[in-house]
Amino acid sequence: MTRGAPPSLPANGPRAIAIVPARLASTRLPRKMLLDRTGRPLFAHTVDNVRASGAFARVVLATDAEAILEAAERAGIEAVMTRVDHASGTDRVHEAWKTLERAGERVAVLVNVQGDEPELAPGDLARLVALFADPAVEMATLCGPIERRADADRANVVKVVRDRNGDALYFSRARIPFAGHARGADADSAEWTLLRRHIGVYAFTPVALESFRSLPTGRLEVV
Repeated sequence: MTRGAPPSLPANGPRAIAIVPARLASTRLPRKMLLDRTGRPLFAHTVDNVRASGAFARVVLATDAEAILEAAERAGIEAVMTRVDHASGTDRVHEAWKTLERAGERVAVLVNVQGDEPELAPGDLARLVALFADPAVEMATLCGPIERRADADRANVVKVVRDRNGDALYFSRARIPFAGHARGADADSAEWTLLRRHIGVYAFTPVALESFRSLPTGRLEVV
């Protein structure tokens, strides 16, 4: 089931759609997607920034709750209903994508934008999609500097380590990299320049998304 009208098609770049998973339940803050202290629900601010990037033919909310579906309709946001029992946002995005695909949608890039990312920079999203102009790119995500030192040790800030080519090596809620043997101010400064936080955006080709979902859950995913 979908509601709302999609925005106009971008003129340039690979055809991409953004799917924004927004479930009602939340471990740390119940019903956070419906918070509306600004007069609009949290997910609507995320959708605003995604639309502002100009990179997407459609921006679709994927939810498991009638309350969110109705709030999306009031906000003029296209929405798809999904099952309640998905283990991850990626699984919810996949179900939403299959619904759109059965209705005739065809794209080169699918972007999973977590609904609780209202401060995303539209330009970063546009650059992410532009990476897929290279046919060798199948998956991509975003990261940025950690601006507050306290965030380096906060479990709800996911950290990422990259290789020299910018490819992700490992994600962790713990501080990575960690200056184990080095000591002193120089070591702390060097470690700080390498720290990056992961931003909740995941881009796939449709084939890569299918391949990713077919993989068994790894032990490190459940640690």
